[in-house]
Amino acid sequence: MKDDAPDFFRNMRLRLEEEVKRAMILPISSWSLVRKVTEVALWTNRIDWLANESKYPLSVVGVN
Repeated sequence: MKDDAPDFFRNMRLRLEEEVKRAMILPISSWSLVRKVTEVALWTNRIDWLANESKYPLSVVGVN
């Protein structure tokens, strides 16, 4: 999976969704914090790799 950026992206989205569902037992005020911490943990040091592995140049999708 680590050599397949689209598959990695799908897996990370699923993991984020799982953590958000788990957070629903916590007070509503903590949901956004759980999401933010999970995103940072999942995406740190991986954004550049995903961008470089994308089949579309970033300029095509509106990122400069």
